Amino acid sequence: MSVILFRREHMGRIASTIINTPRYLEAMKLEQDRKEEGGYLKMDAEDIQNRAFHFCDRLYMANQLAYYLTYSSELDEDGSIKLARLQAEDLNVPAMDGKTLHEDLRSLDYHIISNAGRSMFSAEDLQRLTQLIEFTEKEPAITAIDEDIPDIWREALAEMEA
Repeated sequence: MSVILFRREHMGRIASTIINTPRYLEAMKLEQDRKEEGGYLKMDAEDIQNRAFHFCDRLYMANQLAYYLTYSSELDEDGSIKLARLQAEDLNVPAMDGKTLHEDLRSLDYHIISNAGRSMFSAEDLQRLTQLIEFTEKEPAITAIDEDIPDIWREALAEMEA
Protein backbone atom coordinates (compact mmCIF):
# COMPACT_ATOMS: atom_id res chain seq x y z
CA MET A 1 0.00 0.00 0.00
CA SER A 2 1.44 3.36 -0.97
CA VAL A 3 0.30 6.82 0.02
CA ILE A 4 0.48 9.75 -2.35
CA LEU A 5 1.04 13.16 -0.79
CA PHE A 6 -1.32 15.73 -2.29
CA ARG A 7 0.19 19.15 -2.96
CA ARG A 8 -1.26 22.16 -1.16
CA GLU A 9 -2.16 23.80 -4.48
CA HIS A 10 -4.13 20.74 -5.52
CA MET A 11 -5.94 20.55 -2.18
CA GLY A 12 -6.75 24.25 -2.54
CA ARG A 13 -8.40 23.53 -5.87
CA ILE A 14 -10.43 20.68 -4.36
CA ALA A 15 -11.46 22.92 -1.46
CA SER A 16 -12.32 25.82 -3.76
CA THR A 17 -14.52 23.58 -5.88
CA ILE A 18 -16.42 22.23 -2.87
CA ILE A 19 -16.75 25.59 -1.10
CA ASN A 20 -17.98 27.47 -4.15
CA THR A 21 -20.51 24.87 -5.32
CA PRO A 22 -23.76 24.89 -3.32
CA ARG A 23 -24.70 21.34 -4.33
CA TYR A 24 -21.41 20.03 -2.89
CA LEU A 25 -21.95 21.98 0.32
CA GLU A 26 -25.38 20.39 0.60
CA ALA A 27 -24.07 16.91 -0.27
CA MET A 28 -21.50 16.95 2.54
CA LYS A 29 -23.99 17.88 5.26
CA LEU A 30 -24.57 15.26 7.91
CA GLU A 31 -27.92 14.69 9.59
CA GLN A 32 -26.44 16.31 12.69
CA ASP A 33 -25.62 19.44 10.67
CA ARG A 34 -29.19 19.66 9.39
CA LYS A 35 -30.58 19.37 12.93
CA GLU A 36 -28.21 22.02 14.25
CA GLU A 37 -28.94 24.40 11.37
CA GLY A 38 -32.68 23.96 11.86
CA GLY A 39 -32.46 24.33 15.62
CA TYR A 40 -30.14 26.31 17.80
CA LEU A 41 -27.51 27.20 15.19
CA LYS A 42 -28.40 29.88 12.71
CA MET A 43 -25.82 29.43 9.98
CA ASP A 44 -25.49 31.70 7.00
CA ALA A 45 -23.75 30.86 3.72
CA GLU A 46 -20.37 32.00 5.06
CA ASP A 47 -20.66 29.69 8.09
CA ILE A 48 -21.44 26.74 5.83
CA GLN A 49 -18.49 27.59 3.58
CA ASN A 50 -16.25 27.82 6.68
CA ARG A 51 -17.39 24.35 7.75
CA ALA A 52 -16.42 23.04 4.31
CA PHE A 53 -13.06 24.86 4.40
CA HIS A 54 -12.15 23.29 7.75
CA PHE A 55 -13.26 19.88 6.49
CA CYS A 56 -10.92 20.25 3.49
CA ASP A 57 -8.12 21.43 5.78
CA ARG A 58 -8.55 18.33 7.98
CA LEU A 59 -8.61 16.17 4.84
CA TYR A 60 -5.32 17.73 3.74
CA MET A 61 -3.74 17.16 7.16
CA ALA A 62 -5.01 13.55 7.26
CA ASN A 63 -3.32 12.92 3.91
CA GLN A 64 -0.04 14.35 5.21
CA LEU A 65 -0.21 12.29 8.41
CA ALA A 66 -0.85 9.07 6.50
CA TYR A 67 2.05 9.87 4.18
CA TYR A 68 4.53 10.59 6.99
CA LEU A 69 3.47 7.54 8.99
CA THR A 70 3.95 5.36 5.92
CA TYR A 71 7.25 6.92 4.89
CA SER A 72 9.06 7.62 8.15
CA SER A 73 12.25 8.27 6.16
CA GLU A 74 10.60 11.57 5.13
CA LEU A 75 10.52 12.79 8.74
CA ASP A 76 12.83 15.53 9.97
CA GLU A 77 16.07 14.41 11.63
CA ASP A 78 14.48 14.70 15.08
CA GLY A 79 11.51 12.58 13.97
CA SER A 80 9.13 15.50 13.77
CA ILE A 81 6.84 16.50 10.94
CA LYS A 82 5.52 19.84 9.86
CA LEU A 83 1.91 19.80 8.73
CA ALA A 84 0.90 22.34 6.13
CA ARG A 85 -2.53 23.94 6.46
CA LEU A 86 -4.81 25.31 3.79
CA GLN A 87 -4.94 29.08 3.66
CA ALA A 88 -7.59 31.40 2.22
CA GLU A 89 -5.28 32.28 -0.69
CA ASP A 90 -5.17 28.60 -1.67
CA LEU A 91 -8.80 28.97 -2.75
CA ASN A 92 -8.05 31.56 -5.44
CA VAL A 93 -7.93 28.97 -8.19
CA PRO A 94 -10.37 27.84 -10.87
CA ALA A 95 -12.83 25.13 -9.91
CA MET A 96 -12.44 21.63 -11.26
CA ASP A 97 -15.15 19.68 -13.04
CA GLY A 98 -17.25 17.14 -11.14
CA LYS A 99 -15.58 14.11 -12.69
CA THR A 100 -12.11 15.30 -11.64
CA LEU A 101 -13.38 16.15 -8.17
CA HIS A 102 -14.89 12.67 -7.88
CA GLU A 103 -11.61 11.02 -8.90
CA ASP A 104 -9.60 13.15 -6.48
CA LEU A 105 -11.98 12.49 -3.57
CA ARG A 106 -11.84 8.73 -4.23
CA SER A 107 -8.06 8.94 -4.31
CA LEU A 108 -7.96 10.90 -1.06
CA ASP A 109 -10.26 8.34 0.56
CA TYR A 110 -7.47 5.83 -0.06
CA HIS A 111 -4.55 8.18 0.67
CA ILE A 112 -5.64 9.15 4.19
CA ILE A 113 -4.86 5.64 5.43
CA SER A 114 -1.34 4.74 6.48
CA ASN A 115 0.51 1.65 5.29
CA ALA A 116 -0.44 0.00 8.59
CA GLY A 117 -4.14 0.53 7.80
CA ARG A 118 -4.64 3.44 10.22
CA SER A 119 -7.16 6.07 9.13
CA MET A 120 -6.13 9.62 9.87
CA PHE A 121 -9.66 11.03 9.63
CA SER A 122 -12.53 11.13 12.12
CA ALA A 123 -15.62 8.98 11.59
CA GLU A 124 -17.70 12.13 11.08
CA ASP A 125 -15.36 13.47 8.41
CA LEU A 126 -15.18 10.05 6.74
CA GLN A 127 -18.98 10.19 6.46
CA ARG A 128 -18.79 13.64 4.84
CA LEU A 129 -16.16 12.37 2.41
CA THR A 130 -18.23 9.29 1.58
CA GLN A 131 -21.31 11.43 0.91
CA LEU A 132 -19.32 13.71 -1.40
CA ILE A 133 -17.86 10.73 -3.26
CA GLU A 134 -21.31 9.19 -3.71
CA PHE A 135 -22.79 12.50 -4.86
CA THR A 136 -20.02 13.26 -7.36
CA GLU A 137 -20.31 9.73 -8.73
CA LYS A 138 -23.92 10.50 -9.71
CA GLU A 139 -23.20 14.07 -10.76
CA PRO A 140 -22.48 13.54 -14.49
CA ALA A 141 -26.13 12.54 -14.89
CA ILE A 142 -27.23 15.57 -12.86
CA THR A 143 -25.04 17.86 -14.96
CA ALA A 144 -26.40 16.40 -18.21
CA ILE A 145 -29.96 17.02 -17.03
CA ASP A 146 -29.05 20.52 -15.86
CA GLU A 147 -27.61 21.42 -19.28
CA ASP A 148 -30.96 20.59 -20.92
CA ILE A 149 -32.90 23.06 -18.76
CA PRO A 150 -33.90 26.25 -20.63
CA ASP A 151 -32.38 29.48 -19.26
CA ILE A 152 -35.73 30.84 -18.05
CA TRP A 153 -36.27 27.72 -15.91
CA ARG A 154 -32.69 27.90 -14.65
CA GLU A 155 -33.27 31.50 -13.49
CA ALA A 156 -36.49 30.51 -11.75
CA LEU A 157 -34.74 27.61 -10.00
CA ALA A 158 -31.94 29.92 -8.86
CA GLU A 159 -34.46 32.34 -7.37
CA MET A 160 -36.20 29.50 -5.53
CA GLU A 161 -32.89 28.29 -4.06
CA ALA A 162 -31.93 31.79 -2.86
